[in-house]
Amino acid sequence: MLGGTAEAVVDDYNCMLRNPANLGFIDKTVFSSVFLFDVTRITEGGAHTNFIQTYPGQISIGIPAGAIGTIGLSYTIESNAEAKFRPARQSIGFDTSSVTYQPGLAMTGGITSWQVGWGREFPRLMHLRIGAGYERMYVASFQTIVRSIADASRTVESRDSTAVELRANGLRGGLMLPLGKFKVGFSGEYFIPEKASKNNAVYSSSSDTTSSSGLLTAVPIDEKSSSSLTRIPPIAGMGASYMINAEWLAAADVSATFWNMYYSQSFRSVAPKRPVISFSAGAHYVPAPAMLVPKYWETVHYGAGFRYAQLPADESDEYAVSLGTGLPIGRGRGLLTLGFEIGRRTDGHYPGFSENFLHFAIGVNGSRKWNKSTFGNY
Repeated sequence: MLGGTAEAVVDDYNCMLRNPANLGFIDKTVFSSVFLFDVTRITEGGAHTNFIQTYPGQISIGIPAGAIGTIGLSYTIESNAEAKFRPARQSIGFDTSSVTYQPGLAMTGGITSWQVGWGREFPRLMHLRIGAGYERMYVASFQTIVRSIADASRTVESRDSTAVELRANGLRGGLMLPLGKFKVGFSGEYFIPEKASKNNAVYSSSSDTTSSSGLLTAVPIDEKSSSSLTRIPPIAGMGASYMINAEWLAAADVSATFWNMYYSQSFRSVAPKRPVISFSAGAHYVPAPAMLVPKYWETVHYGAGFRYAQLPADESDEYAVSLGTGLPIGRGRGLLTLGFEIGRRTDGHYPGFSENFLHFAIGVNGSRKWNKSTFGNY
């Protein structure tokens, strides 16, 4: 609800998704889940394609363990590479005949991760919270480029397919420090180099409308496989939040992805040889957070935010605005969150290309203190 801002925002239901030090603030068992509904329009040269997809964004749980701290587990779909684009057929005329041409693009895959983390408060160090975690990341990209050319008697179609897969192990760390109404947060993420596999295949098929045989079987023209030691770029982020009063909270984050530290022995990258920057800011409001017997609408959470990100491809950007609300459920033991984000991606190398997107998110979150002991609540 804050445009993705979370480096220095204390939120039980965020668990360790942005900063693992957030686990150090959690003193009860919490469960968090988000389901995403995405609409994307890809436009190029005046033609456009729309597609819709739904998928679980994340599932996470935090479990206090007394003096040890809090343990967190999560499954997250960090990015989704689903995309389909196929414009209308174009007619190309010659002196005595004409042909039609139709390109197309289909992509699947994305980035998913499993994480386990730990966070703890250190009261003697200004109530500093420290967190650490292990991450297992799966990166997959399956891309097919289709080109179809047809005349009055024959259709020829070529398919150029590329599949890239990488499994990587990562380490995460973070801290949060309360400073009166301010909180500051820092986090970092580093991945151990691993081998990525790549497979590329080109196929061709044709059909003859004058023959009863119809469509011919696709014939492989070329196929290659390779692997390469690859390092995912590390990430560092910092943020601050300010409690304006009991009702209002404002926060901002800035992070850097160090693409200058990315390398691969054989896979080329269009990423710039410099860090790319992301920025987000947002505000959160609850009408009556401290009232003993508030009306229901006075306990509803409201949030809004903005974010901007440089994308890995040079001269590419993404920006979006978001709005959301959290509806208390289960006598204050849970929160049903509803939010949407609308934004745009552009690429300076292709002035006629753009992506407009709308993300709608539904989150179901719950928490409970199970018992009281000398070490705290569970």
